[in-house]
Amino acid sequence: MKRHSDLPLPARRHVPGSGSTPDRGALEAAKADPGLRFAYGVDLFNHGYFWEAHEVWEAVWLASPPNSGRRQGLRALIQMANGGLKLAMGKPRALARLAGEVQGLAGDADLTAEGIDMAALADAFAGFAAAVLQRGRAIDRPEAQTGFPLITVSAHQPMSGAAS
Repeated sequence: MKRHSDLPLPARRHVPGSGSTPDRGALEAAKADPGLRFAYGVDLFNHGYFWEAHEVWEAVWLASPPNSGRRQGLRALIQMANGGLKLAMGKPRALARLAGEVQGLAGDADLTAEGIDMAALADAFAGFAAAVLQRGRAIDRPEAQTGFPLITVSAHQPMSGAAS
């Protein structure tokens, strides 16, 4: 799978309630470098580090202009990370609720500078959530499942953690 940053992935993923602890080393490095934050969040999400992706993207969200399309897009990505985390925690109904929220946010989201079609991504995420509910069981590693919406970034688009 294509990586978007050079930072190493954490040694373990943190899932609240599982007894795990976050591997904060790379997270803190990414949060300290505005140019790495967004890209590293994409890497974390695509590799199933949902709690970690949320942490890194929250730093980007906080640095984005209030009420902007970019901020709405980041909120949608953060909620996607929350959905993946809820599924890893054995809560598929929470995934479905968050997928609905992501679809609602997608209309005002603008991540075109990052090369992301948020509407298409939100639809794919909602489709994945519906399929999970239909199966009726939790999934430990959602990112490894067929149909999980990995985030793809257009190659010609710059990715930045700084506010645009």
